[in-house]
Amino acid sequence: MSGWIVSICMLVLYLAGSAFFSGVETGGYLLNRLRLRRRVRLGDKSAKRLHHGLSDAHRFIFTVLIGNNLAIYLLSRDVTRLYSDRGGMDEGLLFGVLPWNAETAATLTLLLPLFIFGELLPKNWFHRHADTLMYRCSWLLLFFEKVFFPLTVLLKRLSALVSGRDSDQQIFSGVSLSLQGLQEYFRGESCNDLLSSHQHGMINNLVSLRRIPVRNLMIPVSQIVCQSDQVSVAEILEVMRERDCEQVVLYRGGVRQVVGYVTIFDLMAPEVNSLEPVASHVRKMVRFASTLPANRALRRLRQAPGTPAVILDRSSKAVGVLHLKDLAAYIVSEA
Repeated sequence: MSGWIVSICMLVLYLAGSAFFSGVETGGYLLNRLRLRRRVRLGDKSAKRLHHGLSDAHRFIFTVLIGNNLAIYLLSRDVTRLYSDRGGMDEGLLFGVLPWNAETAATLTLLLPLFIFGELLPKNWFHRHADTLMYRCSWLLLFFEKVFFPLTVLLKRLSALVSGRDSDQQIFSGVSLSLQGLQEYFRGESCNDLLSSHQHGMINNLVSLRRIPVRNLMIPVSQIVCQSDQVSVAEILEVMRERDCEQVVLYRGGVRQVVGYVTIFDLMAPEVNSLEPVASHVRKMVRFASTLPANRALRRLRQAPGTPAVILDRSSKAVGVLHLKDLAAYIVSEA
């Protein structure tokens, strides 16, 4: 009898572990970062633990995934073992389809409890009370991050190898939010009047970038300063002076056959011969299809600060140019 009690207690513990990791994942997305930073500055110990736990987005996510999968595995293993100990589980088919054995019985037994108590309820609970529960669970989160540290380091390296990006690179500070998480997070901020209407507009613009193709935000070829790459450096400098610009887009053959760009700083060096063709000073541009979502363009332009992108149509002809500042201007614009 005591063995059954221990087994039931362990099952409850594993289910609670799955609920904890599911809830913490949601709470990490929706936690109020402004309050967190303020509490850290005030010396709050739980805030410091939580800030440390969320400071590395990849470590946080991998810790949650490892913990949740481990809890579910242990829960499934023990329930399967309980059915196996009973015996008589290898006879016939269930509904004439599924083999009736311990594994099938465990799967059917855990289906609803895991969904309700391991996913639905904890996620909703942390969704509503993220700013309270995350601080209370900070010590437990930090504990598991230390326990799983060797595995999370390995997974971070594998992730960086597969994606080709630095595993420590972050787009958002703290936890990398999904678009849904970002909207939920700032919807909570709105209820507390922490952001102005213009700031909310900026957030909406940022989130909407994924739905906007770059052709909607680019500067058309007809409106940019373009010159042939065969003209001299002196002529380009004269154009820059007349048009009051620091950057000129260069083409070869036709205005829609863009080969790159040149800046005034490239041409002002003492060793530059003002009579030579500007082609020898051309810088390469990032190339985007006109249908590329603006959020992906933002990510790539941030990786190459100062480099403009040439926007191409289906025939690979230039239709416009996009700068990082153009995307920034859209984000801060008012509707």
